[in-house]
Amino acid sequence: MDPEELVDQILVVLVAVATVVKVGAVFGSTQEAPGGEVGDAGSSGRDLQWTYLAVYMILQFGDWLQGPYLYDAFEEKGYSPGEISTMYQMVCWTSMVFGIVAGSVSDAVGFKNGVVLAAILYGAAAFSVTFTDPILVAAGRIASGIGSTLLFTAPEGWLVSEVRSRKLGDAFLSKMFGAVWFMNSMNGVFAGYFAAERTKERFGIDGVFKLAGAALFSGGVLCMLLWNENSSKDKENDQKAAPSKKPSVPVVTAEVNGSTLRGALTIIATKEDVVLVGLIQSFAEAALYTFILAFSPALDECVTNLPEGTPDVPKGKVFACFMVSVMIGASLYDAGSNLGATNEMAMAVALFLSVGSLGTSAVAWKSLGLLEQLVCFMVFEAAVGIYFPAMGSLRSKAIPESGTGIITNLFRIPLNLFTAIAYSSYDSVGTNGLVYCAAGLLGLAAVLHARLMSINPGKAKAE
Repeated sequence: MDPEELVDQILVVLVAVATVVKVGAVFGSTQEAPGGEVGDAGSSGRDLQWTYLAVYMILQFGDWLQGPYLYDAFEEKGYSPGEISTMYQMVCWTSMVFGIVAGSVSDAVGFKNGVVLAAILYGAAAFSVTFTDPILVAAGRIASGIGSTLLFTAPEGWLVSEVRSRKLGDAFLSKMFGAVWFMNSMNGVFAGYFAAERTKERFGIDGVFKLAGAALFSGGVLCMLLWNENSSKDKENDQKAAPSKKPSVPVVTAEVNGSTLRGALTIIATKEDVVLVGLIQSFAEAALYTFILAFSPALDECVTNLPEGTPDVPKGKVFACFMVSVMIGASLYDAGSNLGATNEMAMAVALFLSVGSLGTSAVAWKSLGLLEQLVCFMVFEAAVGIYFPAMGSLRSKAIPESGTGIITNLFRIPLNLFTAIAYSSYDSVGTNGLVYCAAGLLGLAAVLHARLMSINPGKAKAE
């Protein structure tokens, strides 16, 4: 069976599984107090859902389009594997350095403006992939590092702040994270299977990146039109402007302002759960970015011994399979939430599946065919679908709202450092070594999560 036929059959099976799991999650949902379900939060909640998703899905569409073909785009332009690794490293190092001030930037300009800036920079970076001048390509990688850092933090900061200001509650936020990742996975399926694959066939790989850049710019414009500005600084000003009422009983407030670098570092130094959640994010997402570099050459290695003339592995369709796997994971998260599972339990399952799947891939590397390798990778992607909504909820509860932007970005510094070290070792360890590295990083995240569960049992419910 040629690779394209195999991937098509896998996709059909995955869609069937995703449908069954999603239907089970919907019918298994509990009908409790209003606000527990995303759809039960009234007109304010529904308005927020559509306002947020309209912008976020377009921005993520521009991001997803690039995933299947970034490695191939550089390879097509004659860059060696080592040079491609350097391109990936540039994004990491830039993101790591910018991460020091990214949170302060979001607080200074506001989350909405942070999203618009992300769209501009990340869109420009997508267009730069089509250039042949190495200097322009390198400049695009730097813009990608800054833009992606803002894109991964500013929208979530805006959402959390908006949920808090509308008093929609933690249950709404947990459900919202699950819904966002399910819909984002559908978005990825469309981007990979239809948009990227068809655009590549008609306009070549460069056409894919032009479409991605246009989508990101469009998302920025839509954000300017639909979103109001909010930030922790706005809330501080509102609190100062509000008339104070003398309490009948003296109240001692010990909350530290996390919107400054000093305040954020104080919170990190004094709250173990913030440190643990931040480092779990750093290790787990560094593993994900390592996998992003490894998966394309890994699948190519699986077909090197096939007869000459065998079609290439259809990366866009493989990416669509990954996204359906993420949908399955997001639906499992919802199902577990409906059954009363905590976010900590969901995270434990995600890390167990991640370590098991990538560990199996790394250890059995030489004996795995394309089908077996795809199964390992898709189990990992299903774990990613559980991981992100669980992490979003854990992070929103551990990190004070005033420090959402800056603390989250501070922990992206070790994230990008770990990823850059993994990328820089590509020439010496090869693709198999990268997968070993990703599995090891996930193992470290699992150890830290065990500690988090021991000091914070039963909290952070996926309500």
